[in-house]
Amino acid sequence: MTQSNAILAPAAAEHEDAAPRSLRPLYRCEAKGPRLMLWHPYGFEWNHVRLPIPHLPRELDGLRILHLSDFHLRKTWSPPLDRLLARIQADPPDLLLATGDFAENKRTYRPALPHVLRLIDSFRARLGIFGITGNHDAPGLCDHFPAPA
Repeated sequence: MTQSNAILAPAAAEHEDAAPRSLRPLYRCEAKGPRLMLWHPYGFEWNHVRLPIPHLPRELDGLRILHLSDFHLRKTWSPPLDRLLARIQADPPDLLLATGDFAENKRTYRPALPHVLRLIDSFRARLGIFGITGNHDAPGLCDHFPAPA
């Protein structure tokens, strides 16, 4: 299931403001998800990026951030979500960022609500979990999200 390839992200050498070779992000795609998923997720794409940041405080060196997006949940739960959550729980990131489109239906989130809450309740991160709703998430959805601790 895992495909592994590592590349250096391209930087335009002819530009004066191009990052020095040692500061280019390192990108690795561990597993590519399906190109098109209709109705339910069939898998997830895992990309690892090591992003060198000049003058980053030493205590932030190695900070691991997991970005999740576009779940488009419906009224049924999909088994690949269990695999996603198991992987997160087995090796929690430092920060988890969830950026929108928790629900598919733009008019009502109600059919997906139990699954959205199950998903969010299963997230784990050492320093915190942060999220924002997206254009598919009907008004009021975030009123059901857990209050910050």
